[in-house]
Amino acid sequence: MYKTLFIALLSVFTLNACQSQNTAEEQYVLPQKEYQEKMAGIGDLQLLDVRTPDEYNAGHIEGAELAESVTVGPFARLRPGTRLDADVKVGNFVEIKKSHLEKGAKASHLSYLGDSQIGAEANIGAGTITCNYDGQNKYQTIIGAGAFIGSNSSLVAPVQIGDNALIGAGSVITSNVDADALSLARAEQRTIKQGAKRVKSKTKTGQS
Repeated sequence: MYKTLFIALLSVFTLNACQSQNTAEEQYVLPQKEYQEKMAGIGDLQLLDVRTPDEYNAGHIEGAELAESVTVGPFARLRPGTRLDADVKVGNFVEIKKSHLEKGAKASHLSYLGDSQIGAEANIGAGTITCNYDGQNKYQTIIGAGAFIGSNSSLVAPVQIGDNALIGAGSVITSNVDADALSLARAEQRTIKQGAKRVKSKTKTGQS
């Protein structure tokens, strides 16, 4: 099994290394048919070397549209309906579905963006997710140009974040945020002095 997997991986990388490189002027589009052709013959292995005009990166791409100077991966997943404009950066372990990222937008780490519109130069922090599905219907998230979404934020759709707005890390956003506004939505931190000692002491007493 492992030998077969190794051979499949080696075949994919060898195939991609021999392909001619796209020029910076070309728009890179990988439709469903081409995706299926590239994946044929390697079983259930979901690995595809994603070529951009600038670099190679391992990832999974299907029915997405990438403009020039886009950086993808490593290990990003671009699902159908994804559109990345020029100079967009999609980093490691980011999944995007049916979303449009405008010029210069960034989602660098560990995020899910579904049914969303991301404005130019917006920054999506690590761990951000768009909560687009309520179990029955899908809803859209709109993030304005230049907005900054702090790490580990949950954007509960339908919701709109205005241009240049700032979302504090760890927030759960359920209402629209105006342009240039700062929005925070998280429980207040409480620190109990010597609390750790008391908890550990009770734990040890209970175990004895």
